[in-house]
Amino acid sequence: MSDSADRFFGRPAGAGHGPSPKRLIVLASIALLSPSLLLAQAEEKAAEQIAIDFAWPVGLKASVVARRFQVRNTGGTPDTTDVTVGYNMTVGEHADGLLIQYDDFRLLGVRTADREAVPAAQAIAEQLGALAPGLLVSRSGELLRLEGTDRLWAETRGLLAPLLDSIPGGAAQFDRLFETLLSEEVLLSQAAAEWNSLVGAWAGSELEVGAVYELEAEEYLPLSPEEPVPYLYYFALAGRRSCHEGAAESSCVVLQINSYPEPEAVRRLIGELVETMTGQRLEGRFVYEEFQIENFVELVAEPGTLVPHALEVIQDVSGVGGAVGGPKQEFSQRRVRTYKYTYPNR
Repeated sequence: MSDSADRFFGRPAGAGHGPSPKRLIVLASIALLSPSLLLAQAEEKAAEQIAIDFAWPVGLKASVVARRFQVRNTGGTPDTTDVTVGYNMTVGEHADGLLIQYDDFRLLGVRTADREAVPAAQAIAEQLGALAPGLLVSRSGELLRLEGTDRLWAETRGLLAPLLDSIPGGAAQFDRLFETLLSEEVLLSQAAAEWNSLVGAWAGSELEVGAVYELEAEEYLPLSPEEPVPYLYYFALAGRRSCHEGAAESSCVVLQINSYPEPEAVRRLIGELVETMTGQRLEGRFVYEEFQIENFVELVAEPGTLVPHALEVIQDVSGVGGAVGGPKQEFSQRRVRTYKYTYPNR
């Protein structure tokens, strides 16, 4: 693995590149698990080591199909949303490195319990998708900053202006939501989380096929970029596979991450987030007795360049909560995001 934790996790680097999302503070070094098992394997034959490098070429253009599936269950009542969008991702030259841009957003499908909301969802998704900020990254794969956030903020407010005007106090509510969900730090932290899954967690590393690596760290969550949460990570290069139909059988590698934030820290931060968004204190009124989060990432990419071909990100949330002194309800939520990348010009 990389000796630099900042580089390993794709943390924005260098002064003068905008605010840092402060993604990671390392608490313990990376260590191989199951040493006796690995020793036994080494005695049979030398384990395969694979170098993982970042080398997206200028001019690379991908057609991306992204699906976001979510199912929530509160008190036994499920609520499911399933949205599929298509867009283009292009890599361009920049004085500071590479500029990754997204355009031509198209809503390909929506499944939701509220069928009347589908046309509005399509219009909003396509308008907001067209405003997605670009990513500026270094030649070595470090996320430096976002490009185009000013336009995103202005256009989002303009898009929602008719709705805000029709709601008493709507503008004030939007400002609180804006500060929570669309601030510079939150957007950069969210982008860092996405970039880490694709590149930041892997670039510059050398991994043993089948080995599992462990890391304890503190991470800043996208919705709470001011206070770190302890995390436990497991990394693995699960094996080789073909990048796509017709490609060589071992042309890509399968990279996986399992991560678990410390439940008590997350429970506290979620309570603070709800208070910030609602403007109401929860203490003495509502309590989360349990709160668990588990994250899983699987990336299929070319090892010499980290050009992606498939990405799956799963988050499972569960817990128990309710009014103080009242009955408590179990709740759960699963979010699944899948991305398929095709390259018409390669």
